[in-house]
Amino acid sequence: MKRRFFLSTVEQIRKGAAVAAGGFALYILFSALKWEWVASVSALLFGLWALYVFLSAQVGRVKDPHHHSEKDVSYSLLWGTAALMILLLGCGVLGFRMLLGF
Repeated sequence: MKRRFFLSTVEQIRKGAAVAAGGFALYILFSALKWEWVASVSALLFGLWALYVFLSAQVGRVKDPHHHSEKDVSYSLLWGTAALMILLLGCGVLGFRMLLGF
């Protein structure tokens, strides 16, 4: 079995997106508890994970636009992971900037 760097199946990408969504929920929880450092670190780490899932989904898109099958990564999954990535990385970077006084 050939090992790949990116997630290779739609099921793996869906599970990766679910982990990223759970990371966003944890960020909201930590922010509500006023744990700014923990919230910023979790947002940054889960944001990097969401970036990895987004890149995996992008690689998983079919090259031929006229060919569609059930094994294809849908646009909703692709752009949903992109939205999670932007939210998490943005919250993480801006949280660190606020904590460090920049």
